[in-house]
Amino acid sequence: MNGGPGSPGEKPAEPQTAALQHREAFGDHRHVAQNTSNHSSAIDRRTTHHVDYEMRQQKRKRIEEICGWLKTIGLLRQTRQRGRRRVGWMFVFNLAVYNLVRIRNLTEQAA
Repeated sequence: MNGGPGSPGEKPAEPQTAALQHREAFGDHRHVAQNTSNHSSAIDRRTTHHVDYEMRQQKRKRIEEICGWLKTIGLLRQTRQRGRRRVGWMFVFNLAVYNLVRIRNLTEQAA
């Protein structure tokens, strides 16, 4: 578990910034969100002004919506099953149900 600052699970901010700068030297774009609060962010305008950055953030939001649906509606926050096979089966089953619900909603919008 990650606690407050200084906890064993916390990673210092400085090495992350250095790692991000190293990746940028090779032309690799970052797939992380910018910290827009009053704290400093490792992501600057050089990354956020790209058209790809906004597109990636939109896709990231869609993926997070699916994960949130699986946790709340699909009951995957705390599984009742044990074992990889059963939990994997429940994950695939819940994704199929999510797709059916999404198809239903999209057809209602089109009508």
